[in-house]
This record gives sequence, structure tokens and C-alpha cells, in this order.
Amino acid sequence: MYTQFLTRRRAVLLLLLAASLLLIPLLLQLPSVLEWDADLFLAINSNYQRSELVDVFLCILTEFGGIPFLVVLSGLLYARGYRSWAYAIIAAIICYSAVGLGTRIFIDRPRPYITYPWIHHLQTVYNSSYPSGHSMGIASLCGILLAERNKLTIPMAIGVVAVPISRIYIGVHYPLDVVGGVMIGLLIGLLVGDIFLREGVDAGDEKRQNETQAEPREL
Repeated sequence: MYTQFLTRRRAVLLLLLAASLLLIPLLLQLPSVLEWDADLFLAINSNYQRSELVDVFLCILTEFGGIPFLVVLSGLLYARGYRSWAYAIIAAIICYSAVGLGTRIFIDRPRPYITYPWIHHLQTVYNSSYPSGHSMGIASLCGILLAERNKLTIPMAIGVVAVPISRIYIGVHYPLDVVGGVMIGLLIGLLVGDIFLREGVDAGDEKRQNETQAEPREL
């Protein structure tokens, strides 16, 4: 019964992932949506006083959704004995990177600073704007936590909001780029978390091994 439930749950997650891959690209075909997306981007990116301190802070914050940070995090978790968590994060990176690469082949959306060269932008990226890879990264981490019902899910949700906003602030993504990235990343995180953490795979392998070794043996 439980195995069947897991199978149905994964099927639902896959269907939702497929729907998310279609939804935003379809919306981007509508001129009114594109206009709204651009207006919201400009409101976030340009219509308030900037400071060097905020620029530096958000440039650092945005990297918490990047692949280097997630790889280092998975390495630390592996070294600490949380191997299934490390596997889940690496699997999420592979999955959302593949999805992002495939999506960008078909959706060649110029970066905001190319369309609006006068805006304030702090990074230069040369591939398609949709979807946001950093948003997928931080959302996939949150999805993994959510799949395991970890107590850090709620604090991580703050990052799922902050990192995408930082991508808009530094001028490399439109709002719908980050919304699509969050949707895709969250579903991928839930899926890999369900596979690696919910199916009887111990999230603290080293701890369990130590407990087993500490049990008295029969002579």
C-alpha cells in the first residue's frame, strides 16, 4: 500500500512538473503578460534608491541558489555522514540543470539588461533569461526539506523568496523567470527528496552506523 502511494505521489509530481514546464512558456507568448512582466521588473529593479551595501549583500545572497554553493553543501553533508541528503542535492542539481538547459534551447528570452541597457545590473550572463537557475537551485533545496518534513523548511522558504528577488534586483531575470524557476525547482526537490529521503533511506547514515556499533554483541 505504501509503495503504491509513493508511486502515485511521484506520478503526480511528474505531472505537475510537466505542467510547470508548459505554463510559463505559454504565458510568455501573450503580449499583455510580457508587458506586465517587464513593468514589474522595472519596478523592482529601478524605482528606488540603491546603495552599495545592498548591492554587495544581494550579490552574496543570490549565490545561495548557485550550483557551487549546493555542491559544497552536499559535500559537507556527505562528509558528516548525511549521505542520502548529499545524493538528493546532487540529483536535484543534475535534474534542474538538464531541465534548464533543455528549456533554454526552445525559449531564447533575452536578459533584461539586454532589452533595457540603461538599467542597473550587477552581473552579466550570456544564456537565455528563462528559467532562473538560481531560483531552481534554492527552491529544489526547499523541496528536499519539504519532502522530508524537515523543521528547516519554513526558514528555507525565506530564501526561496529572497534569492529570486535578488536575481531581479541585480538585473539578470524577469519576475516570471524566477517564478518558473521556483516552480520547477520545488517540484524537482520534492521528487528527489521523496526518492532519496522518504523511501527508508537514512538521512543520518553515520549516526545510525555508530548506534549499531554501540549495541552489545552476543558472545
